[in-house]
Amino acid sequence: MKKANFKIFDTKVESVDKEEFEYFPRIWIRYVDDIFAIFDTKVESVDSFISKLNSRFTSVNFTYEIENNGQLPFLDVLVIKNNQNNLEFDIYRKDT
Repeated sequence: MKKANFKIFDTKVESVDKEEFEYFPRIWIRYVDDIFAIFDTKVESVDSFISKLNSRFTSVNFTYEIENNGQLPFLDVLVIKNNQNNLEFDIYRKDT
């Protein structure tokens, strides 16, 4: 039952009208309840985007992480932005 509700919710999030937002991610990839998105804009615009999503879908709390030194962990993958602004990938392991 819970899973069905989540699928319905996901469908609603991904059917959001892009024109409602001043900025929308250039890339939007979802895996279960994690979303990988790339914005071509400033952090303030990402804050605005997340705030709008959170106000629209109050049953969830969207959060985000920003790349650090051109790297961002996503699930078990380390996404690396190289010098040519292309993406490279490596295995990511959390410090234990």
